[in-house]
Amino acid sequence: MKKGKQYELLIERLYNQIASNAIVTQNDSIYGSDSGDYRQIDVSIRYKIADIDHLIAIEVKDYNHPAGINVVDGFASVIKDIGANKGVIVCSKGFSKMAQNKAKTLGIELLTVHSAENKNWTKIFDCIVRRQCHYYNLEFFVAMRAVKGEILQMNPDSYQFEDGGKIKFMDVARQLILDKVPWKEIIKGKKIRVPINENTGLYGIVNDQPRKIVSGYMNLQYLRTTNRQFAFPPDNYMLKVNHNSQLEQLHSLEVNVAKLIDVLNLDYEGAPISSDTFHYEIDVHVFNNTDLASTIKFNQDGAIFGIVDKDGNYIRLPEGEFDRKSIIKRVVKSNTAN
Repeated sequence: MKKGKQYELLIERLYNQIASNAIVTQNDSIYGSDSGDYRQIDVSIRYKIADIDHLIAIEVKDYNHPAGINVVDGFASVIKDIGANKGVIVCSKGFSKMAQNKAKTLGIELLTVHSAENKNWTKIFDCIVRRQCHYYNLEFFVAMRAVKGEILQMNPDSYQFEDGGKIKFMDVARQLILDKVPWKEIIKGKKIRVPINENTGLYGIVNDQPRKIVSGYMNLQYLRTTNRQFAFPPDNYMLKVNHNSQLEQLHSLEVNVAKLIDVLNLDYEGAPISSDTFHYEIDVHVFNNTDLASTIKFNQDGAIFGIVDKDGNYIRLPEGEFDRKSIIKRVVKSNTAN
């Protein structure tokens, strides 16, 4: 592939994530009213606001050095020629001070997008993780009806509610207590008792078939919480640096699930850091010194979270979270909205 095209495709992919309601085109051709000819645009973005067409033109430079003022001057004439509402220049190695000053005067946005896909685009970057371990004492008793002389084979860690599929013990504790009782009440350390009866709608799996639990209880007592922040390298990312505002924004992060499983291990130390900004928040719920349930929250937009089952080595997300964010086999991907 021709040098620069790969970087253009990266920028196109980034803006397809950011501008989900717009038309993003790589290597576009747009007519210029001043020149009377078509101008080549590396990436264009077309969208409507109140039925009025808007156009953003993006110039992409995969250089081994910062882009100079000549790049800004040249693209300014293209923006005027095609009547774009906004112009953006993206350079893999940033911009000279003169280029930044001129772009600020002209209202042109200057960006650098870093990614691990190419050594020319990389930036030293770690995922910052905050892991909170919550410790509890938990008592769990259930009873089911059986016929005299019946031979029973029951999986002690397999249950289901009436309106769902098979779940594990950690899901039962979460749904009956952790998801219902306010956290401020849990951390008081008082024993919380939740009765279980036929109206609870909980089933145990006996002889590979669900059997209703008719009585029982669950007692939970919070003990303590420990916190640790550390860093580990991602598999890939898209990090956008705005040279106008000097802000950095993470738009895409890819981490192998196996790495996250390692991080959940309470013995995992990682590289200690002091930053207050983190990308992953991991809550590990430790029942009777066994870390059965772990929650991972992707902090880019504060919306997505999932349950990690370390034995089964999977991440499960709530329904309705798959339109803009997805899990693809062994890789977790999360994106910001803008």
